[in-house]
Amino acid sequence: MEDNDKKELAKNLCNEGAEHLKHKLYDIAIMKFDKALEYDPSLADAWHNKGLSYREGKKYDEALKAFDKALEINPDLYRTMISKGDTLFMQGFLLESTDLFFNLSARGISPDKVDIRAEKIKLEEGIEEAIKGRSLFKEGNLEKAIEEFDVSLQKNPNDRLVLVYKGKALNQLKRYDEAIACLNEAIGRFSYHEAYKEKAISMYEQDNIEEAYLSIEAYLEYNPYDENSVNLHKNCQARLMNKTTSGQLASGALKNKERDEQFKETILKVVCILILMFFVYLWATKSQRLASTLKETGSNVEKNQVIYELSGQKGDVAFDALVKSLSDKNSGVRASSVNALSIMRDKRAIDPVLGMLGDKSQEVRYVSCIALGKFNDKKAVNPVTNILKNDSSYIVRMAAAETLGLLGDSLSVKDLSESVLNDNEEMCVRVSAVKSIGLIGDKNAVDALKKMSMKIKDVNISKEIIDTLQKLGVK
Repeated sequence: MEDNDKKELAKNLCNEGAEHLKHKLYDIAIMKFDKALEYDPSLADAWHNKGLSYREGKKYDEALKAFDKALEINPDLYRTMISKGDTLFMQGFLLESTDLFFNLSARGISPDKVDIRAEKIKLEEGIEEAIKGRSLFKEGNLEKAIEEFDVSLQKNPNDRLVLVYKGKALNQLKRYDEAIACLNEAIGRFSYHEAYKEKAISMYEQDNIEEAYLSIEAYLEYNPYDENSVNLHKNCQARLMNKTTSGQLASGALKNKERDEQFKETILKVVCILILMFFVYLWATKSQRLASTLKETGSNVEKNQVIYELSGQKGDVAFDALVKSLSDKNSGVRASSVNALSIMRDKRAIDPVLGMLGDKSQEVRYVSCIALGKFNDKKAVNPVTNILKNDSSYIVRMAAAETLGLLGDSLSVKDLSESVLNDNEEMCVRVSAVKSIGLIGDKNAVDALKKMSMKIKDVNISKEIIDTLQKLGVK
């Protein structure tokens, strides 16, 4: 496939994902955006919309990563900056959110939207002290700055940048142990890359070069072009080399040291074996633990999280737990279970998923159609055709049309053609039906498209038919 064709296909998939996002079908939308990015990894819109989908699904860390990727591709994507600022705010990262909106405001970008958001943040507890503390820090009044940071963190313990600034202030006061404790909190709770840099500085000052090296390595994974950090990394490497090649101790002392090192090495090996055994145990029992959690929890959010973890497991325990969740009273949980079974790709799931085509929820029926396309089993052709003809939701009918194309049964051409020719059918369903006939792509499909091209009056449908015929090599 030519690059231009790949980019065009990526845009179309991105548009389809945007439709699913609009209808709050977040998991399906993400799948579409991921597929678009397979064809064009530089499509900033797909990264932006993927971020929105994660955010609406309350997966904030994933959302921020997607927004950052979009901004890496296009630094002037202002709507992504605003969306990122909103996401930071939702997580309680108020100081970062304030900085982002302040910079946008200073550049005169979307002043109405930005100013409203900035004013909203000012009303949040802890932000006033955070800003005051940072000003004091920049002035060199470190003790007072720490006092303000402490008050800010009491009111809003989630502001990770405040934790980093407090760590910086403690570093400058040479209170390294306190600084490391503070920075470890930012790392442990938020995996915040800025905290790794400051921790590396603390460790380096305490001559703990091994820990400093590991911390600065972790930071450089996020920001490989930070000059000061690159220099610190080089210094750590040089110090480690010097330690390795430095002059030897006196003979007796050296032997004692060697014995100590051998003892430590033995202990370390034992510990590593025990840790490995523990992780093997966790791996072996993960499905059972997840299934138990799924059964016992009353939180739909937790159920969805567990369901997607189960989708990556193999075996009867995970499969049975997901099938059982198909009868959950919450439609979102049922939809997630169907999607998880499609990810698992266990052929035993085909019959249970076929049963979900009759679910009262539009979302569940939609996800079930998409899942059956992934299983690619001809058993689904007749049930999905029935959905195309009779389902009350055009979104579900659109999914059914797409799935029939993926199933590739020549007998589906007739029913798909009827949908294309139905002037009362929704445009998105008719377009999907044309594309699916193109996917089937045999002589029967080509003949049907040719006949329809002479009957169709709608300009958009007619163009879609012509484009599909061209992709099939028919002039």
